[in-house]
Amino acid sequence: SDSVVIEKNVSESYLAIAYPIPPLQHKDIPALEVLGKILGEGDSSRLQANLKYRRALITGGEAYLFTPREDGLMVVAATFKGRDYDAVRKGIESELERIAKNGVESWELEKAKNQEKASFVYSAETVQGRAREIGYYETLTHDLHFAEKYLKRLDRLMEADIRRVLEKYVRGKERATAVVLPKRDNGKDAQGPNNKKRSNPRTISLPNGLSCVLNSNTSSPSFAFMIGFVGGSKQEAPGKTGTFNLLSRMLL
Repeated sequence: SDSVVIEKNVSESYLAIAYPIPPLQHKDIPALEVLGKILGEGDSSRLQANLKYRRALITGGEAYLFTPREDGLMVVAATFKGRDYDAVRKGIESELERIAKNGVESWELEKAKNQEKASFVYSAETVQGRAREIGYYETLTHDLHFAEKYLKRLDRLMEADIRRVLEKYVRGKERATAVVLPKRDNGKDAQGPNNKKRSNPRTISLPNGLSCVLNSNTSSPSFAFMIGFVGGSKQEAPGKTGTFNLLSRMLL
């Protein structure tokens, strides 16, 4: 497999593993979508429940499909603290092995199928959404009725289908891995003397008595601020309704 490791000014590390999969119109895509949701959709998914909450190996995990007209990718990704990405990779592989060996629970399969169905329902709630859906699938598959056919294949999925696509496209198959790690600490800290780092974010008191919360992120060449204070109709005197609204507009 191909691997690339990059160091950047980031606060968390990131690992992504990509597996080649067939194009959108292939019959195995519904099963792969369900597999992705079982792995990384919601707090009860395998990555979240086991690697994040039970083992505290990652801070977040997801699995999603990139399905263009041509061959696509299934991506399994996680964020984590520290630099030990090999432990995270092994943790992800252990979850894949568990599914290959023991399969998935019936509630997991049903939940994932419902999540996938819901994405279609929500996208077609409006006439504009329905038109966008038809145009999207017509462009990619040349089939105006692709969504209906896809949902029928989704309904027919069984637990064995999930294990089959796992073996066919993921387990032990070709993959590419990308890792982003925080830059190594060289022992020098420009934030203060004696190499003592200040906490981030941190709170400082201004001469006028206001408190200021600073959150430094050197990976972004931008600056943003927000001012918050007690206000609103609850703080306004009788007969003075709208004072804070006027003040807010004057500040802008």
